[in-house]
Amino acid sequence: MSEVKRRGRPRSQETIDRDAAIVRLLKTEGPMPRRKISDRLGINWSRTYLALERLRNEGRVKTCGGSSRAMVWTVETGERCP
Repeated sequence: MSEVKRRGRPRSQETIDRDAAIVRLLKTEGPMPRRKISDRLGINWSRTYLALERLRNEGRVKTCGGSSRAMVWTVETGERCP
């Protein structure tokens, strides 16, 4: 994977690990809403939101349905969203 150019300070290892855990979860368990991601990984829901937005901006995850708080998140797997 190529290095993404970003502004500001480097990301902490905790942030890198959290982002990777979210991507792994979506790859293995499929699309799910933010609240379920938060519950499954034991991450505060607001940190989950920030991580998902960051990952979306990097093109690593995307939304595939739902609205507002019930938005369903996924990675590109070729599966249809629920």
